Amino acid sequence: MSIGRLYRGVVRVVTEEGPYYLRPQLKERLRLLWMFRHFNELPAVVLKPAELQIIGELARHCYSPQMEVSDELIGTLDYRALIKKSSQSEGIRQAPRRTA
Repeated sequence: MSIGRLYRGVVRVVTEEGPYYLRPQLKERLRLLWMFRHFNELPAVVLKPAELQIIGELARHCYSPQMEVSDELIGTLDYRALIKKSSQSEGIRQAPRRTA
C-alpha cells in the first residue's frame, strides 16, 4: 500500500451511466482501503449493507466525474451487477444516486 492512497485515494464506481470517483474523508478512506486490500475491483453484490451505506453517502456528497492527476486509485466498485440483480428481484437495493 502506498502512503499516497491513504492521503489522496479515490474509489472509482462503475455504473450504467459510466464511471465516477468518490473522494472520501480519512476515516472513510481507511475503511475503503481495508475493503480493497486484496482486490483492485469488487462487484457491489459482495459488500455488506454497512459498506453499501458508506458508498451511498459518499456518492451523495463526495463525488467527482473525473480523477485528478494527483489522485491515487484505491479500487473500483462495479455497481452494474447489483443493478441487474436488483432489477431481477424488483429493486431490493438501489445503486447510489449522484446529486448535483
